Amino acid sequence: MNKETFWVVFSGFVVGLAVVFFVYRFHYKKKALIVIEQVENAKGSVLDINQQLAIQNETLIISFPEDQSISETTSLIVMGTAPINSWVIIFVNGKENFQKSDEMGNFSLDVKLEFGSNVVKVNSFDQKGQPLEDEITIICSTNTLEEKLVSDEEVADQAKIEKDKK
Repeated sequence: MNKETFWVVFSGFVVGLAVVFFVYRFHYKKKALIVIEQVENAKGSVLDINQQLAIQNETLIISFPEDQSISETTSLIVMGTAPINSWVIIFVNGKENFQKSDEMGNFSLDVKLEFGSNVVKVNSFDQKGQPLEDEITIICSTNTLEEKLVSDEEVADQAKIEKDKK
C-alpha cells in the first residue's frame, strides 16, 4: 500500500468517526431535551391532593372559594374538581350555569353574586350516573370587616347615649 492510499483511507476513517460522533452527540442531546421538556410538563400538571382524590374517587369538590368566605365584589370565580369531562351545573341563588370539566377534571366559572348571603351549589354525575353535589355559602358585602366593627361600635355608643338620656 502506498503513501497516498494510506492517507486517503486514514482521512476517510477520521471523517467517518467525526460524522458518527456528531450524529451520536446530536441524537442524545435531542433526547435529553425531550426528557427535560417532559419533566417540566409534569411539574406543571401536578395536581393538589384534593384534585387527585376527586379524579380517583370521582367526587365533586369546590376548591375556591372557601365556605363562609366574604366577597367584596359581585363577580366571583367558582373553581373545583369533578369527574373528567363531565357536565357541571353551578347554581347560584337558584340560577343555573353549565360548565364542562376538562381532561384533568377541573372546572371554573365566573358567577354573579347578590348582596348578602349566596348559596353556591354544584352538581354533577360520576361515570356510573350517580349524582354528586357540593355546596358552599358566600357572603357578598361591600363593607369590610373594619367598617363593620366601626359601625357596630357606633351603634353601641348611640345606645349608651340613649340609655344615659333616660
